[in-house]
Amino acid sequence: MVSIRSILTGAVAFLASSITADTTTPQQVAGDINQLAQKSQALQGTAHNITALNAPLIMLEEGPFRDLVAGYTEIIQSGKKLISDLDGFGPIAGSDADQIYTAFHEFAAASQALHQILIDKAGILLKIPIISQPVTTVMLLQEAVIDGIALLLINATPAKADELNATAHSLDATLQQCVAKFYSIAI
Repeated sequence: MVSIRSILTGAVAFLASSITADTTTPQQVAGDINQLAQKSQALQGTAHNITALNAPLIMLEEGPFRDLVAGYTEIIQSGKKLISDLDGFGPIAGSDADQIYTAFHEFAAASQALHQILIDKAGILLKIPIISQPVTTVMLLQEAVIDGIALLLINATPAKADELNATAHSLDATLQQCVAKFYSIAI
C-alpha cells in the first residue's frame, strides 16, 4: 500500500523539479485549462455509473473505477504539461487575464462537480476498501498538480490573483473532502 507521505513527497519533488518553458500565449493557457475542464466533465458520467456491483471490477482492471483512475491520470499528465508551459509565464492583465481566470473557474467547477459525485458514491463503497487506495492516490496527485497550476496562474495574473486564489481554495476544499471520504473507506 502506498503511504500518503510517499505520495506527497513525490508530488512535492515533481513540483520542485526544474522545468523549462517555451513561449506560451494566454490563449494557449486558457485552451489547455479548458481541456482539463472537458476531461473532468467527461469523467462525471463515469463517476455516475459507479455501483456497489461494478466497483470491485477494479481488481480485474475493469469497470468504472479503472476508467476513473485512467481519466485522473490523463488530467494529471495534461496538468504537468501545463505547469511546464506556465514556468516563466506572465505577467498577464486585461482580457487575457480574464480569459485565463474564466477557464480556471470552469475547470474548478467541473472538477468540483466530479468530486461531489464521488463523495456521494463513497457511501456505497464502505464494504470495498480495496478501491480507496488507487482513487485516493490519483486524487492526491491531482491536488499537487492543481496547486501547482493555481500558484503559477496567481503569480502570472496579478489582476486576478484574489479570484484565482479563492477558486483554488474552494476546489482544494472539495478535493480534500473527497480524499477524506475515500481515505476513510480504507480504514
